[in-house]
Amino acid sequence: RQRDFNKRIVVIGMLSGCLGVLAQNFVENIFEVPAMIAYFWIFVALINTYAPKADASS
Repeated sequence: RQRDFNKRIVVIGMLSGCLGVLAQNFVENIFEVPAMIAYFWIFVALINTYAPKADASS
């Protein structure tokens, strides 16, 4: 149970970081920097990996 809580905190942190990058991109084009693009998509992939999966049978 503690592991799930820790994983949830990490996912919330990564999600808020990605949302912050998107918000910053509204006023400045930070996706011109290749490192920012790489970090953004790596975090999106990690969030997708850690996200709970919906049951396909329902």
